[in-house]
Amino acid sequence: MHLPVVTPVAEARPIPAPLVVDFTAYAPASLQETISGFTKPMADGRVKADDVGAVVVLPEPVNGAGLLTWNISRTPGWTDDRRFITDLLDQVEATLCIDTARVLGMGFAIGGVMASVVTCQSPQRFTMLATVSGLWDPPGCGSTTASSVPVVSFHGNDDHFLPFDGGIGDHVDRLGLTAPTIEGLVAMATRPGARPSSDSWAQRNGCGPAPQETAVSARVRRLDWEGCSKPVRLFVIEGGTHTWPGNSGMGALEPLLGAVFPDLDANAEIWSAFAAFTATGGLGNGA
Repeated sequence: MHLPVVTPVAEARPIPAPLVVDFTAYAPASLQETISGFTKPMADGRVKADDVGAVVVLPEPVNGAGLLTWNISRTPGWTDDRRFITDLLDQVEATLCIDTARVLGMGFAIGGVMASVVTCQSPQRFTMLATVSGLWDPPGCGSTTASSVPVVSFHGNDDHFLPFDGGIGDHVDRLGLTAPTIEGLVAMATRPGARPSSDSWAQRNGCGPAPQETAVSARVRRLDWEGCSKPVRLFVIEGGTHTWPGNSGMGALEPLLGAVFPDLDANAEIWSAFAAFTATGGLGNGA
C-alpha cells in the first residue's frame, strides 16, 4: 500500500509593520486622527496608514482640566508621560508584529512638543521625529550624537498659536484653556522658534551650521542640514497657519486654527523621508 507523500506547507510569518506613534495636542486622541489625517480617508478615499502598511497608535493625554494635555515639563501632580510612552511601546511591540527599526514619533503642536520630548529621551526607540507646528529642543536633551535621530518638521510663519519665531501666539486664548492646563504649559512661553529648534537638533546630529535651502514652491522653502550623523529637515511655509499641510479633513477646525495650506502634502513628505532614511540613511529629495 502506497500512501501519498504530503509536503508540509510552511506557515507564513507576518511581515513586521512600521509603527507610527501620533501625538495629539489635546484630548481626545481621536482629534489627532482629524488633524494629521494619517488614519482618515484622503480626498481620493485612500488612507495613508493603509497605503504604507503602518500600525498607528494615538496616545491619550490626561493632564490639566478641560482640554487635557501632556506633561512636557514634569509638572508636579501630573502623570509621568515619559514613562507612559515607554510602557506603551513595550506593550505594542510585545503584542503586535512591529518592526522596531521603523518607529516614527509624530505630532501636532503640543503633540509635536511631546513627540520631541520622548524621542529625545529614547532615541533608541524612535527611528525618526516628525512634527507640524511643534518641534522643540527639550531642556537637558543633550548635545551628543547619542541622542540623535533624523528630524522632519513643518511650520508656517503665520501661526498664531505656536508662532514660527517661538513663544506663545495671540490666538491661544481662543482655545479656552483652564488655569490647571496652562500651568503645565508655561514652558511654551520661552519656546524657541522653528529655526532655532532645528538648529539645536542639527547640532546634536553633528550637522554643519548652515542648511541648504531649496525652493519647493513659491510659498515653501525646504532647509536641509548636511554632514550629519542623522539628517534634519525643516519646511518653512510662507503664510502657513496652525494646521497640517495638505490635510483634506480639517475643514471644521479652519475657523479656529486657520486655513490649511493645500500645496504641500505633509504626510507624503514625512513618509517619503521616513522610507528613505530607513532604507538608505538619508531623507531623499522629498519627491
